Amino acid sequence: MSILPKSLFAVALTLGLFASSAHAAVVKCGDTYREASLDSADICYAQTIGSTVKSGDLPGITGSSWTQVGELTSSGTDGWFTVSGSGWGSGSASGSWGISANFWKTYGSALITMHVGGGQKNAVDNFEWVVSDQDLSGTWSYAKLMGKGGGLSNIKLWGTGTPKITVPEPGALLLILLGMASIVFWRRKAV
Repeated sequence: MSILPKSLFAVALTLGLFASSAHAAVVKCGDTYREASLDSADICYAQTIGSTVKSGDLPGITGSSWTQVGELTSSGTDGWFTVSGSGWGSGSASGSWGISANFWKTYGSALITMHVGGGQKNAVDNFEWVVSDQDLSGTWSYAKLMGKGGGLSNIKLWGTGTPKITVPEPGALLLILLGMASIVFWRRKAV
């Protein structure tokens, strides 16, 4: 029995890495008083609610009915949601976030929200990001640019919809077929 040559394996692996899909970039939003960013997001909404975001605040923002899946007020894990970082309660904070792969087996869309303290009339106090489909992790940051109040209060994960069936991209499918054909070729040559 023949084994696929290392050089052919390396070429197939390299091509497979290039065929993977690109993820969304860092998405920022805010106002002159406060700004926040999250990567692996498609869009950001910023609004003044006056309290932490509740499910009733979200349908008007995104057009969907959302279920809260996790909430953190400091670094840690809550169900399928993990957040780490520094600056909780302050006007400058940053870190990383993660979603369990099981989340995407239950929901079709993800939303991450961030609430900061009030104190500045008409300043944004809630940020909402629609997470890129199937993404599992990324980074976040928050900065109070000026004004009163504005310490980071909580970060929540929300889910909606049914899971999407993932179909390989045409380039990835072609590489899989090429790899299978190469294995058959090398096995026949060895016989």
